[in-house]
Amino acid sequence: MNQSSFKTFRRILHRARIKRLEFCEKHPCFVFVFWFLIILSAIVLYITPFQSIAIACFTVTAISVLIYANTGNYAETGLAFIIGLFTAFTVDWTPGKLMLFCFFSVLFVILIAAIYIIRIIWRADDILNDAANRLHLDNDAERKQLDALCSKMINYFYVHYDLIEQAESIRYLSSRKVPLTHLKELHNVIRLITTESDLSASKATDLVYTLWLSFGGDSQIEWMQHYHRFWDKARSLECLPSEFYVIYKGTRKYLIAKLITHDKYMEYISSKTRIGLTPEEIVADFINHFGII
Repeated sequence: MNQSSFKTFRRILHRARIKRLEFCEKHPCFVFVFWFLIILSAIVLYITPFQSIAIACFTVTAISVLIYANTGNYAETGLAFIIGLFTAFTVDWTPGKLMLFCFFSVLFVILIAAIYIIRIIWRADDILNDAANRLHLDNDAERKQLDALCSKMINYFYVHYDLIEQAESIRYLSSRKVPLTHLKELHNVIRLITTESDLSASKATDLVYTLWLSFGGDSQIEWMQHYHRFWDKARSLECLPSEFYVIYKGTRKYLIAKLITHDKYMEYISSKTRIGLTPEEIVADFINHFGII
């Protein structure tokens, strides 16, 4: 491992440690559950063999449900469940064996979660470093601003597990040379759209960036005012956000080229959605009405 990779690994471990402490502070109930498991392990020493089998079966069932929730594969889940139950009923359970079973079950879940988090943060860190290089930041103040944005994204990851997509949106914007002063606001808008609509981060990034271009790179306050007015009208249309994105993607060049104002654009789209045209039909009608460019 070279020096750069070692520093990256230390930074990731430091972030993970800080997030773990903040997580415990914000969610004390999980700390309570952890100590409850410790106490439960002590009680295990005094339970009967039948109760041991019941605990093992409950654990197998819970893990099988989690497998099905993640994979949606009934055959895989059923196989894991049957093998788990078979093992639970064939093992000669003793309090010591049950304690080891509970201990390694909890340890397995903790290790898998830790490895998943570190892997995601590592990948996102690489993407964000690439974004910083694309921006060609010349002073420490600008780098600190980008680091603050990245740290905010790490915090957001612990609530919404789409850190990689959000990091990719930062790289997309930086590769288009969006100034750092605007990048933060654009990213906040992207995150808001992905939260309140059915658009993915990549589609929301494309939408927000081209909107920013069509507004001419106005100041932050003017840009946010334009955006809120435009997006409020888009949400009031008689179509889904994903359907509006199809319409917008096929007609946005007219906005960027300043061939139509945003207000008239939304009025036209609204009139077509009210009569029940599909997104593809609206795009074709729009091009036919305003001409090919």
